[in-house]
Amino acid sequence: MGMGVGPVSAQDGENQSAPGNESNQTALEQIAIDDQTRVVEFDVGNGDAQIVIESEEPQPMIVSDALAGIEQAGATKVPEKEYQLSEGRNEISLSVASINGDSAVSVSTRGGTVRLSSGMSGSDDPFESFGGASGLFTGVLMTVGLAALAAFYVVKTESKGVEKA
Repeated sequence: MGMGVGPVSAQDGENQSAPGNESNQTALEQIAIDDQTRVVEFDVGNGDAQIVIESEEPQPMIVSDALAGIEQAGATKVPEKEYQLSEGRNEISLSVASINGDSAVSVSTRGGTVRLSSGMSGSDDPFESFGGASGLFTGVLMTVGLAALAAFYVVKTESKGVEKA
């Protein structure tokens, strides 16, 4: 078994999304893509992405849909759109894939890439795949009840009782 050795730095920042903010805009600080480019604001979700980027110099940037084809098996060509950033503040809006209202995009420049996501908003019901808690427990009760009824029927219909083998 091998071990990796290398420098480690602690992150002293808080979570990037503000508590209770449904649009998942970062309210705490800017997100650095590279030395010259920062994401100032973003709102990703419900199939739309709005991104505000500051750039210190004109440069190309590529935004790709991180959830494109996620519900399909096999390989999927990821749609990407290239933008030419100007010096200063740049606002970008585009349509992206959405799953249950959640979306994600990757933003790439010459110096780096960041992924902006609305997060996953799964159901609060852990039994959702079984038809919810009521569906799961109804199924369990029906199964136990039918098994008890079958056992009662077998015992009552045997004329001599249960025989030993």
